[in-house]
Amino acid sequence: HFPPQPPTMDSASKENADAPPLLDHLPGESVRVIAQMVGIENLSDDVARALAPDVEYRLREVIQDAVKFMRHSKRTELSTEDVNSSLKLRNVEALYGFPSNAGPIEFKEVPGHPELFIQ
Repeated sequence: HFPPQPPTMDSASKENADAPPLLDHLPGESVRVIAQMVGIENLSDDVARALAPDVEYRLREVIQDAVKFMRHSKRTELSTEDVNSSLKLRNVEALYGFPSNAGPIEFKEVPGHPELFIQ
């Protein structure tokens, strides 16, 4: 049993040409970086752009479920346990290295590179 497929850019644009495109916030470059992190070195730009809406859709599903766990626990702050519970619900391996009691992680901008941050 597979979850429903995300709406495609073509189907969304046909339904309402005046509406903003759906699921186009995740850049293909981000998908390529993620692919490289898991050992896929030669992911083409076209494939990365084609995968981006599906990756964004799945990420939204995980976050929406995590928010449900947070609200069910009557909290206003999303925790790593909420995200891990959402992942577990989808039979996906949990995240490691970010306990909820560790407090916020401080990031600082890299001088001369406003798009880069360090811990």
